[in-house]
Amino acid sequence: MSALLSVEAVTRQYRMPRLSLFQPAPLLTAVQDVSFTLDTGHTLGIVGESGSGKSTLARLVMGFETPDAGRVVFDGQDLAQLSPAAMRLRVLNVTSGENAAFDLMFRLAVAPSD
Repeated sequence: MSALLSVEAVTRQYRMPRLSLFQPAPLLTAVQDVSFTLDTGHTLGIVGESGSGKSTLARLVMGFETPDAGRVVFDGQDLAQLSPAAMRLRVLNVTSGENAAFDLMFRLAVAPSD
């Protein structure tokens, strides 16, 4: 069985404000070299301290942001290669129900495939 979600060596950095006109803007690494897979029907919890990159990782997995390195593959498709319309159809499937509305793994499990 292939993974429904595969996060492969994902890194995301943000450029911070310059401290001086004569120095380059510093980079903040929010997520560095993160990899995991998630099979259909399984659950994965991401835990960590405040500021450890959990929300950034979630934005990368949902396709709201593109990683600076690595890739996110959902159901065999690299999210960076999908158009915004295809993203809405594949990943951002909104379902009704109290639990489903806030459960990312539920939405990933029920997203339609081609």
